[in-house]
Amino acid sequence: MGKPVSIFIMDVTKSTDIDNPDLLTEYLSDIVQWIKRWTDDIVSIKVKHRLGDEIILISENYSTAFIIAFFINQCWQFKRNPPYFGMTIGDIDKDISDIDIETWNHPLIKQARIANDTLKNESNRVPFLFRVDNNNISGNFKQLEEMIKLINLTCEIQFFITTEQTEQQKLIFFLYLILQKQVEIAKLLNKSASTISVQYKKGNGEIILKSFEQVKKSLNAVQDSIYSEESSINEISENLRRSIMENIKSDLTNFLSLK
Repeated sequence: MGKPVSIFIMDVTKSTDIDNPDLLTEYLSDIVQWIKRWTDDIVSIKVKHRLGDEIILISENYSTAFIIAFFINQCWQFKRNPPYFGMTIGDIDKDISDIDIETWNHPLIKQARIANDTLKNESNRVPFLFRVDNNNISGNFKQLEEMIKLINLTCEIQFFITTEQTEQQKLIFFLYLILQKQVEIAKLLNKSASTISVQYKKGNGEIILKSFEQVKKSLNAVQDSIYSEESSINEISENLRRSIMENIKSDLTNFLSLK
């Protein structure tokens, strides 16, 4: 049996419209460094900024790429040019540490590329799209295929909820995602805790958070059905989430200035 991995290829919407392309290049290089800090001592990854506005990530475990992509999407600076992620999961027969990300031509890369290209051609583009192939993953492919359809639908619903949020509701959700305490958010924004609570609810923050958790749990469950290691997978994905939260919180002023 191979080793479970997840992959994303991230692209930027209408990146050529950005007035200062050097600023985008610098920002994408920063994101690569974020990812390395977020995952340090938690999961093995390979990540690379390449081809102008593209980032490619190969990571251990089926849920890792999605967790990282979700937080990148929440932190994103260029609001008129949102990122989108073609994603896949599957099994490989070598350690990630042995992969040369520039030359590795595994079929899973093709699946992530197809998913990315599918998003590129959509006018109403959602941030995340998974694609899987039965030649690159163990287990019951028919069941997996149906699970991936549900995951993609969940991501699509999540996207349409976020498009209905006001800018303040988006900011409050981001802060709740990182701080998880309405009192702290209220103090930071110089508003009452009741105002924060009302805006969080009006922006359907709880539903967005639940959808994120459900996709993460579903991907972990798929991996467990093949590798039978649910407790360790859940612990690793939770450690990753907490690492990302703590890293962003430690530099929150900078992240808020970017937003």
